[in-house]
Amino acid sequence: MSVARPIERVPPQNLEAEQSVLGSMLLDRDAIARVVESLRPEDFYRDLHRTIYTAVLELFERGEPVDLITVTNRLSGMGKLDDVGGATYLASLPNTVPTAANAEFYAGIVLEKSMLRALISAGTHIASRGFEGMDDVSALIDQAEKLVYGIAARRHIQDFQTIKEILKTSFEKIDKRYQEKGTVTGVATGFTDFDMLTSGLQPADMVIVAARPSVGKTTWASCVAQHAAITQKIPVAVFSLETSKEQLVQRILCSEARVDNTKLRTGFLADEDWRKLARAMGNLSEAPIFIDDSATLSVMEMRAKARKLKAEHGLGLIVIDYIQMIQSYKRAENRTQELSEIARGIKSLAKELDIPIIAISQLSRAVEALGSKRPMLSHLRECVTGDTILWDADTGRRHTVGELAGRNQWPRLLSLDRTGKLVPVRPTAVIEKGTNAVFEMRTSTGRRIRATADHPILTPDGWKPLRELTRGARVAAARVLPVFHAGTAPLTPDRLRLLGYLIGDGSYQRHRGLSFISADPATFEDCIAIAEREFNVVARRGASNGTPEVDFATVYPKDGMHRAYGRPHGNPLREWLRELGIEGQSTYNKRIPDSVFVEADHAGLRSLLRALFSTDGCLTRRTYHRNGIALWSLHYDSVSLGLAEDVRDLLLRFGIISQISSGYKSKKGTVPIYRVCVEDARQLAAFCQLVGIEGRKGALVNACAAELATRRAKPQIDRLPYSVPADLWGLKNA
Repeated sequence: MSVARPIERVPPQNLEAEQSVLGSMLLDRDAIARVVESLRPEDFYRDLHRTIYTAVLELFERGEPVDLITVTNRLSGMGKLDDVGGATYLASLPNTVPTAANAEFYAGIVLEKSMLRALISAGTHIASRGFEGMDDVSALIDQAEKLVYGIAARRHIQDFQTIKEILKTSFEKIDKRYQEKGTVTGVATGFTDFDMLTSGLQPADMVIVAARPSVGKTTWASCVAQHAAITQKIPVAVFSLETSKEQLVQRILCSEARVDNTKLRTGFLADEDWRKLARAMGNLSEAPIFIDDSATLSVMEMRAKARKLKAEHGLGLIVIDYIQMIQSYKRAENRTQELSEIARGIKSLAKELDIPIIAISQLSRAVEALGSKRPMLSHLRECVTGDTILWDADTGRRHTVGELAGRNQWPRLLSLDRTGKLVPVRPTAVIEKGTNAVFEMRTSTGRRIRATADHPILTPDGWKPLRELTRGARVAAARVLPVFHAGTAPLTPDRLRLLGYLIGDGSYQRHRGLSFISADPATFEDCIAIAEREFNVVARRGASNGTPEVDFATVYPKDGMHRAYGRPHGNPLREWLRELGIEGQSTYNKRIPDSVFVEADHAGLRSLLRALFSTDGCLTRRTYHRNGIALWSLHYDSVSLGLAEDVRDLLLRFGIISQISSGYKSKKGTVPIYRVCVEDARQLAAFCQLVGIEGRKGALVNACAAELATRRAKPQIDRLPYSVPADLWGLKNA
């Protein structure tokens, strides 16, 4: 008994049409110009035809003659003349052409067969991936759409039209407007002045609505969609990448019912409000508004959904909120190029569907610095580097912009309100911009930010782009950061004091002993006492070059006679440092753990700072002989810039403003030392009152506080020039 075998099917192809295309190109140079617009080398089924077509294209692009002799010579130079059948096969091609005038029709046949083969290949690929079941279903569907629409895009090849043909269509539109005699010829927005200027939203137009945050861009666009759908019965598609569909519908409902949105959110509705809402719901339920609130969409996905919606319901307007949140399949060199690609895709969609598209765009606050308030392309909002620190308003945790860029939801962050106060605000989007020129701005207090030239900086004269600032310009900076406490079990003041000792003069690198060194007896004994009490470790005392040193270990009995250090359970003190995320840090990359900024309360932060300044801090009094004035100075030194910035941020929790400077211990020094310095009399007095120092250095704190109390403080930092507006003086003293 014989087994039936499946019949091998030949892919769609037409070799005669391929030969006719090539023969026409060898006979008539004008035929080449008509064919190259639609055909690519890969559209030919036979490899030898692809090779011949490639040779013809190369000659045509160089402006050289294209005939049997030149093509033969070119193929010979490429080393592929024998692969295509030699000069004999080339000479036979012109003989297969009935007439070169039909080259476009032959090319159409070749393109049609090529698209059929591409569809078969795409279908086979999709089917095989589907059977494998390894991919996410949504990702597989997106890939399938991309393949199919990539093939479909080959059909839309635009050619020249004579002005006679275009005039006919234009005259029909003019005649229609004459019959209607209206000032609005497109989609009316409901805003009379806007419609008078634009005659409405015209077909194939992409209208970009750009402004800084919180000025009503989404509200304006939803009002336009509401007016078009309810008043004009025009089907409207809304791609709401930022706002959820429930929030958007609530806005539209309040607008239609003329009910305050705050009442709807809080539930304090009067009987009349309920009647208004009922009438509005009746009107809106019949409105042809279609909302898609997918958080991640590409232009290709929008095109697919818009095509389907237009085929099923008709479509007269699209609203996109907003353009920066659209994803791009292509990985551009930077975000600006990516946005340009997205904008071109949206414009192409508007032309294809012949409808207007409203695209909302976020701008930076730098637009406020301009007298005309006119937005510019440079005001797009992506401006800072990925390592820029942002503060979580609810937990106090430090986030980098790079960490937030990959998320779909973001925490509330500290930001400025219109009165210049720090308030919690949830970002609308954090988007990666790509490679860009970056500049670093440093203040006299050592604060720094790396950003693009158009990043907005707040000055006494309002927001200004970074490029407009000059040396000595005044910029706004935080004068105090709130003390956060997430409500979890906080780090105790004793443990934080021990942490401060170890960060300052301790060593906890991997594969080395866990030790602490100090010449201050009070600090030395306090560190040992906390470690033994909290972690049950054994302090093995010693000395290093005459300075007391202690090594912390855990002793477990072994065989009843010998002792095992750290086995089998490990050193609990080292495990605690590992949990905090700092175990293994060297002197050059020490940092204060992130959990300290989240869990430590006011008393805990005070203990940590007191311990830090007792190790690598210094409080000195200098007398200047010229005028006999004695000045106090407080500083903390570290070879880790990150640790210096952490100490500065902790001081800011208490409202103490410090400066960071850098230098070298000697001319031969190779490692910079970063100094956190507090010299302003008011800031020093605040430090003495609110923080202080542990150990023998603490005695100087009392002397400093007593002397400063008898003086009239003259601010050295945090000063404002007399030229600033009076309201800034009020804000500073508030």
